Amino acid sequence: MKSSCYIYQKGDLVTIKQSSTVLYWQMPSKRTFSTINKPTSAIFLGIAKEDPDSDVYDYLIKHTPIRNPCKVAIGDMVGYVDQSHFFFYNRRKNEKANRSYAE
Repeated sequence: MKSSCYIYQKGDLVTIKQSSTVLYWQMPSKRTFSTINKPTSAIFLGIAKEDPDSDVYDYLIKHTPIRNPCKVAIGDMVGYVDQSHFFFYNRRKNEKANRSYAE
């Protein structure tokens, strides 16, 4: 994923900010919202827009305040969180991770 500031790749470790809303989508009829109480580690799994299950992306954009939804693994669950609500700390060898494209 290329954003205005960072490069994300599947498998990157991210930290979700405190007080962020996460949607856990287990089945089309089972949706659970949760608020993160403290900074939480997660694994970046991709952009919801590119997910083959477009129902999740459409639901997030139309019915939630999540505008740039990303798919993340938190523990043994998969959730969706807004891109602006996590930090990215992974440093890969030979790559300019955590650098702005403006540099």
